[in-house]
Amino acid sequence: MARIKRHRVVPLRYSSSRDWNDVKLVVVILSLLIGANLYYF
Repeated sequence: MARIKRHRVVPLRYSSSRDWNDVKLVVVILSLLIGANLYYF
């Protein structure tokens, strides 16, 4: 649950387009990791 809360807070802090690209990459990586965990476990 802590990861989800942080995940929601981060996009609000970074509002510039440059940081949004990094945020999108992090979101994709986290979603893939969570999906892999749900799939294997």
